[in-house]
Amino acid sequence: MQKHNHEIVLCPAQGQARSVLAHGLEVGSICVLSGETGSGKSVVLRHLHREIGGALLNIADLLDVSSKRHPLLLEEALFDVVLAALKQHATVIADDFHLLFDAFCCNHSIREPAGWRRRLWPYARTPSRLGRS
Repeated sequence: MQKHNHEIVLCPAQGQARSVLAHGLEVGSICVLSGETGSGKSVVLRHLHREIGGALLNIADLLDVSSKRHPLLLEEALFDVVLAALKQHATVIADDFHLLFDAFCCNHSIREPAGWRRRLWPYARTPSRLGRS
């Protein structure tokens, strides 16, 4: 990644990841970018957000909402944050949410890990359910 006049220029690998994500969003509703820590995933997601718009959520957005709730309601907080963004934007980009998924994975007090995906899927596939066309 290089900066030219405050514009971020992606390295070739990041540019390829951005292209694959952009194409994935043309043909599907949900795409995931994964990679090693420090590999530039956040840079790619911010770059994609500048290009296509929508909402860009990060773990701080979730922590802000979850700090006002019981710790065992983390999954519900995630659902509320993402659903609120989906109600306002056709595209929602979530950065660093793998930190949350790691918590779901190993927290046995959460009854249904990743159940939020099943709850959000109908909204991701049917914008009219959100009041968008």
